[in-house]
Amino acid sequence: MLLGLDHAIIAVRDLSGAMKQLERALGVTVTPGGEHLEDGTYNAIVRFGIEYLELISVRDPARAAANERGQSILRFLKRGNGLLGFALGTDDLDGDMAGAASRNHGLVGPVPGSRCRPDGTLMTWRRAAVAGDLWGHTLPFLVQHDTPLEERRRWAPAEGHPLRVTGIPLLSVAVAELDPNIEEYRGLLGEPPEAVEDVPALPARRARFAVGGFRVELLQPTASSGGLAGFVRSQGDGLFMITLSVPDVDIAVETLRQRGTAAGDPTPRRRAPLLDPSQTLGARFQLVEGR
Repeated sequence: MLLGLDHAIIAVRDLSGAMKQLERALGVTVTPGGEHLEDGTYNAIVRFGIEYLELISVRDPARAAANERGQSILRFLKRGNGLLGFALGTDDLDGDMAGAASRNHGLVGPVPGSRCRPDGTLMTWRRAAVAGDLWGHTLPFLVQHDTPLEERRRWAPAEGHPLRVTGIPLLSVAVAELDPNIEEYRGLLGEPPEAVEDVPALPARRARFAVGGFRVELLQPTASSGGLAGFVRSQGDGLFMITLSVPDVDIAVETLRQRGTAAGDPTPRRRAPLLDPSQTLGARFQLVEGR
């Protein structure tokens, strides 16, 4: 069964520098993750309990160039840092793959994966992805961890994050055409969207899907100008924005501004201020009050 978001991924050219920049600009605690020996990559983690934000970079270019996932990151990083993709967690990967196949939505896998943590602990998992989108840039890949859930939950910083971020309730994916992508998501998730609606404030057409307590929305721009339209025009379909939940948006914005991070003004109409992606590794973030 699909459980919800497992992690969202930011690809970066300089992992050490990116860790320092994100800690400073976003007010989160970033910890070294470890090496993916099979892919030639390594990472750092911002954990919010079960779900997490991953910074990933190439450690061994020759090894990365020798496998498809590594090649994808090398191509992506040619244009700079940014949102690479996301994964949904599952406790029954084989069952979810069979369900998707029954809906004519085949996945590549299952494929074993591993990461050697700095303390020497080897984490292992299995994953499955849409062919040609192995990092979940537009459609998420699925991952089933071998490490027990409660053990992973304990890896979150006990003192919390300086910004008091509690989780990632929503991811936004930009698409040039909404209807075909709705069908792709229905095939993968096995459920229709909660809602399909026009959002004049963006402006966009939106389809929102639920996976447990997590939501993913597809956004099709309905104007030729604006950030969403510019993203689709320059980069095509892909992960567009991460929403972070905080207990109090006003306090979070003030905390960010004290750190020198540009953040929009919360208003009675829009309680979801945007951050400046040039300060957050090319990744768009917005804040909402919630869990």
